[in-house]
Amino acid sequence: MEASERPHRRSWSITVRRARADDKEAVLSFATRTWDGSDYIPDVWERWLAATDGVLLVATAGGAASTAVGGRRPVDADGAPLEAARAVAVARLTMLSRDEAWLEGIRVDPRVRGMGVATDFQVAELRWAAAHGVRVVRYATGPDNEGSHRLGARHGFALLGEWRWYGVDDEDEETPPPDAAPSTGGVTIVREVDGDRWWERVTADPTLRRGHDLYERRAWALQELTEERFRGHVARGQVTALEYRADGADRWALAIARDEGWGDEDPALPASPALLVGDGRAALALLQALSGGQPGVPRVLLPDVEPPILDGGTVSAWAAAGWRPRDRTLHILTRPLDAAHPLPEPEDAALLEMEEDPRAVARHWSAPS
Repeated sequence: MEASERPHRRSWSITVRRARADDKEAVLSFATRTWDGSDYIPDVWERWLAATDGVLLVATAGGAASTAVGGRRPVDADGAPLEAARAVAVARLTMLSRDEAWLEGIRVDPRVRGMGVATDFQVAELRWAAAHGVRVVRYATGPDNEGSHRLGARHGFALLGEWRWYGVDDEDEETPPPDAAPSTGGVTIVREVDGDRWWERVTADPTLRRGHDLYERRAWALQELTEERFRGHVARGQVTALEYRADGADRWALAIARDEGWGDEDPALPASPALLVGDGRAALALLQALSGGQPGVPRVLLPDVEPPILDGGTVSAWAAAGWRPRDRTLHILTRPLDAAHPLPEPEDAALLEMEEDPRAVARHWSAPS
């Protein structure tokens, strides 16, 4: 079938259910080579399947309504038959807190793309999110991923902002060799942070405000930094600050360590902070203190393409020290779940079935004790 003849909608329903161990082969058949021959889904499948802080969902081809809608069996976009009950899409809903959910890992079998599978699947995801009582759902995508943006907009997601990485990037051929450890003369590194004093600074910080108070507590997922969470980081010894006086002004910076990494970071390198705020030059000094002399490491994710922390030409000093701005950025999309933003309905209710009623089956993600 020519591409111009492919159907824009299908005549068979998808059934959405929680993933099972025996879905692995089907899922990995279309979620292994997504970007230039690679994907992270094979690395996280077992962990996501066992996790209690989220719901791993799949959509399968066909259901009770399939024969009632046009009387046709499930077929792909080229008209080839699909195996009944075989997964054709996967995605994870993560409970970052009691009222914040994060969508990640959505993949659709190329054979059924353009047939409305992702559209109906996202409706099902939002039903599961609502069943957990969340007030907001977010997800990240690339600025050039037009399909992801269109899909989100169709269901009420709006662009919250753009975040950019600074420092060593995954695309670099190798990590720069270490320099001599930077001098900290005249600079005070604070590792036993006074929660009261530093929270006042952090909560008023313009970079945190520009980022809508979000931070990367869990790698690749942003959530709100509350006072309770900040004090939890302080209690776990995950907050490092730096302060000094220069040019007649008091300068400071503060970094919060993540509660959880992605799992594939090089243990020999310092992990990216969950948050970095303060004065740009003080923040650079703090990064260098944390780097052990390794230029551009740890990598930092900052909100906006021109974050307040880099005002006044500080970006050039960062770049010279190894923390240059990267071309790659992230778009964060957000959708409230409240009376003013009701759940979307599928274009055709007969084409979406739920194997079980969505319900609160996941605990919210919590920091390691």
